[in-house]
Amino acid sequence: MGRFGVLMARNPPPDSVQRNIIDLHSSKRAAIVCLDDSDLELMASLMESGRPPVEAIRKKYVEFTRRLPK
Repeated sequence: MGRFGVLMARNPPPDSVQRNIIDLHSSKRAAIVCLDDSDLELMASLMESGRPPVEAIRKKYVEFTRRLPK
């Protein structure tokens, strides 16, 4: 449907899921960012400090792009 998705889970995804997400990006050029409880806590603390919580999503997207094959 789209080219960007956000997946929220209680725990970080296992390595096999992360590999599947990388493969999906390689074939469909779609990006899926997986957020867990620690990311939601980071977003809440950013919001309390007056900073935009989207910085946590941006950080996860940068981590995602670093894992992509060159």
